[in-house]
Amino acid sequence: MSIVTLTGDNSYEIRRVLNEQINLHTTGRDQLAIERIDATLLPADAVAEVVARLDSPSLFSGHRLVIIRDLSLNPDLSDQVIEILDMPLSFTNVIIVDPHLDRRSKLYKALMNKTDLREFKVLKEPELVSWIMKTVDKRNGKITRSDATFLAERSGLNQEQVSQEINKLLVLNPTITRNWIELLVEPSIDSTIFNLTDAAFTKQKAKVLTIYNEQRRLGNQPIKIIGSISWQLHLLALVKAGGGKQSEEIADTARLKPWSVSKAKQLVRGISQQELINAVEQLLAIDDRSKTVALNTDDALKYYLLSL
Repeated sequence: MSIVTLTGDNSYEIRRVLNEQINLHTTGRDQLAIERIDATLLPADAVAEVVARLDSPSLFSGHRLVIIRDLSLNPDLSDQVIEILDMPLSFTNVIIVDPHLDRRSKLYKALMNKTDLREFKVLKEPELVSWIMKTVDKRNGKITRSDATFLAERSGLNQEQVSQEINKLLVLNPTITRNWIELLVEPSIDSTIFNLTDAAFTKQKAKVLTIYNEQRRLGNQPIKIIGSISWQLHLLALVKAGGGKQSEEIADTARLKPWSVSKAKQLVRGISQQELINAVEQLLAIDDRSKTVALNTDDALKYYLLSL
């Protein structure tokens, strides 16, 4: 029997590999042999019982598959699991799914040494583009690298979203082109708000109004746009404070996606620290006034963006 650990910030790949493992260890006849444990919901007095069940046979088949989620968030259970990692399991395969594992922790080190630990990181933009091209090819479609890059950016560099968009596009045409992507794929708000912030700081006023009006047409309310701009300013401030550090180092320290840090580094070069401070203070004032007085938030946001 085996113990596999799945960790990292790439939820798409973790889910894909988890499904592969489930199919590997079970069949249609023994789905009842799967036991799922959410460690965060487990009371302290149930820990010993769970540990004991890890190597007991199933009533429905000769073996069992136990899936434990978020083990690191339950110290009582994680400590006892560490103690039994060296014990041979006769009846049970275990899959530990825990995106929160801290590399410095005792649990991480134990799982690294005594289980099949697989860590999945969010794909960087070039990696995601290559993944898109391979995925489209596997699904008997065609796409150029430039169109794959456009699809990745329009989907907010979100692998889960990109996969869904690929499925949708291939249903209509096996050849995915920029025209089809523009027609069928709505731009993600994260990607769009970065472009909006970029246009604002680089004084591209016509582009600012075009992007803002498009977001309103799509139904994104001013309060949501304020929140997204606030996040972009937060990201720019973190990158500015990082000075000459590499994007990967900043991303790892702040738990951000490397691609977003790389894009922010390009933009923040032309922005002073005082400009960032002013931008944050002015946006905070709009947010506060929108909740306390009668305010045309649309007009206030447009004026704010055009004045940066």
